[in-house]
Amino acid sequence: MKSWTVKEARTALAWAKAPSTERCSMQELAAGLVRSAVAIQQFLRREITPGQRPWAEKPRWDDAEVVAAVNEFELKQSRSANAVRKLLARRAPQSAFENDASTDERDMLTMTRVATDFGISRRQVYRLLAAKQLRIHKGRIAESSYRKVIREHPELIAYSKLPREGREWLVINGYPDPNLKVKRPGTKGILD
Repeated sequence: MKSWTVKEARTALAWAKAPSTERCSMQELAAGLVRSAVAIQQFLRREITPGQRPWAEKPRWDDAEVVAAVNEFELKQSRSANAVRKLLARRAPQSAFENDASTDERDMLTMTRVATDFGISRRQVYRLLAAKQLRIHKGRIAESSYRKVIREHPELIAYSKLPREGREWLVINGYPDPNLKVKRPGTKGILD
């Protein structure tokens, strides 16, 4: 990756800030700077805030579009079905203990789910897999190894970073925390 000189950076920024009628094309600028148009665009993305860039950008999602996509299942022409799916996935709860109705999701122990539940990064989850402290079964993290880490290796979990609901969930499932008193759920009354 070729470093940007001060002169090149000033030239690119001056080009971006000039009125569109006075600007040359991006290809002409690229030829003058001996860079690709993609490299110039990446540089300008880093330096200029969205909305002030010299090219047309897709607008950010607004809440009205989300409501229309979710409630009416009617997609606007400017958004693809895949874009709506990705947005809804980003807006979904990040961990199973944030949503009481998602107990079925807890059975799907993906890398992201484990990382969120433990308060660590996905990279650290991969390190636990490489160290054989977690196992994979049918493309997911094996629940037995997941629970074993909670009970036997509490030092691997970023317990203090988790919200209270997450800490309670870990204590119920065997995490040793003498300071947090949590009543274990029972089955009394369910079968009556």
